[in-house]
Amino acid sequence: QNQRRHQMKLRKTMTILASLKTEHQTLASKITSNGTKNPTAVVVGATNGIGKGCAKTLASYGYNVIAVGRNKPGRSESLLKELRDAGGGPHDFRTCDCFSLKEVKECASSITADYGAKGGIDALVMTQGMATIQGFTPTKEGNDEKLTLHVWSRAAFAGLLLPSLLASSSSTSCPVVLSVLSGGIHSPYTKYATDPELKSN
Repeated sequence: QNQRRHQMKLRKTMTILASLKTEHQTLASKITSNGTKNPTAVVVGATNGIGKGCAKTLASYGYNVIAVGRNKPGRSESLLKELRDAGGGPHDFRTCDCFSLKEVKECASSITADYGAKGGIDALVMTQGMATIQGFTPTKEGNDEKLTLHVWSRAAFAGLLLPSLLASSSSTSCPVVLSVLSGGIHSPYTKYATDPELKSN
């Protein structure tokens, strides 16, 4: 029974992804046809998984990708090479540990400083996350890891990059903010009203 429900969810998810891919290709073709400059996309969580896939796909559609993620020796160089091979550009890498809201603020501020006056940002894609059912796990700043990645860091990036998104120079489309989560996979958190920060659960 559980396996059947899982297969049904998977089929539904694949159908939705196929639809989103078609819509994204249409949007990308409109943006890249303006004939002025490559559109710019910030992809948070771009070093692996679905974030890396999004970054490479956007590059293949002609985007200038600002990849954001935790860095390790050789990681940024390797990712930037993959993005250049995919297309678009010029591409950029910004180091940020999204468990730290301080680093998120610093990263977003540096992107705004460097790109805000250069036609702004056309898309913000946020995929940072973790798969876990553990209870409250504090970051070095005292916040819960899960909430920091899935909620607060995303809200911070969107809010801090809003002026650059509003400065988008695209003449054919509004700026886009996409937050990728595993919706439908986890059950609702029933104790939100009494323990919204997961400190007791």
